[in-house]
Amino acid sequence: MMSGELTEAETALFELLVLLIENYEERHYSMGESKPVATLESLMHEFDVQPTSLVGVFGTVEIVREVVNGQRKVSQSQAESLAKFFNDHYSGLSLTALDFGQ
Repeated sequence: MMSGELTEAETALFELLVLLIENYEERHYSMGESKPVATLESLMHEFDVQPTSLVGVFGTVEIVREVVNGQRKVSQSQAESLAKFFNDHYSGLSLTALDFGQ
């Protein structure tokens, strides 16, 4: 259905099907909202980034650990620096400060 020309009726049916699937997935497999710390943890894990690599963003390894443990929030400037760090070091990413909660 997605690769060919659809009639008006097929388009309406396709859109309805997408809506039903999205509704079903939300009810039965809800992922909830992504938390900024989960984004950071996921990126660190995926790209094998050690806390010491983020000292330039946060100032100390201790602050990095506090952020990852949820004991400290990411500031606006830190969120912007995190996006720049990951975008500059890992091609194909287009992160923004919003990905880290700002």
